[in-house]
Amino acid sequence: MSASRPGLRETLRLIRADYRALAAFHNKERSAGTLVNFALHPCFWAVALHRTAHYFERRGRKLTARLVYIVNTILTNSDISPNAEFGEGLVLLHPSGTIVSGKFGKNVVLTAHVGVGGNGSNKDIGAGPGLPVIGDGVVLGARCLVMGPHVIGDGAFVCATSLVLRDVPAGARVAGNPARVVSAVGERSHRSWGLEAAEARGQ
Repeated sequence: MSASRPGLRETLRLIRADYRALAAFHNKERSAGTLVNFALHPCFWAVALHRTAHYFERRGRKLTARLVYIVNTILTNSDISPNAEFGEGLVLLHPSGTIVSGKFGKNVVLTAHVGVGGNGSNKDIGAGPGLPVIGDGVVLGARCLVMGPHVIGDGAFVCATSLVLRDVPAGARVAGNPARVVSAVGERSHRSWGLEAAEARGQ
């Protein structure tokens, strides 16, 4: 697997980008108050601690990475492999019960109790043996599972409780067990999806 090796400066940049994406998703102004609000929420800490664990993992400090991973698991009840690679703009709405590994693109949204990982296969499509590759701008709905070396195309939307056992085309909305394409998502980014949700709530 070809893996990135982010330095400390790049890791901090990614954490800042994740904060900006979280604020945009919730349609919040980036301000000191917003920063304090998110800093007290496990959704931010789960991502920041994973970025830290990934930094140490990629630099060969595996024991330190494992310790940070354990702290993250205890504090946020999320299980995010230190090897899991995320592009910038990760939004993790509810970390409790989330179990993920693999390779993820930019601006990915994980909602609640999401499971992404391997199926015991030795096939490597770029994320490691048996692991999936998640494209840019993908939204993974509550309690969905993505298992095995499959590609989830850019902009796809995996509906709640879906079980994904095959590739998902870019821009597709999939649902069911096993998941199948039910419609096209269109050109919405996770930011526009978040703004639409806010408008639906009358905010």
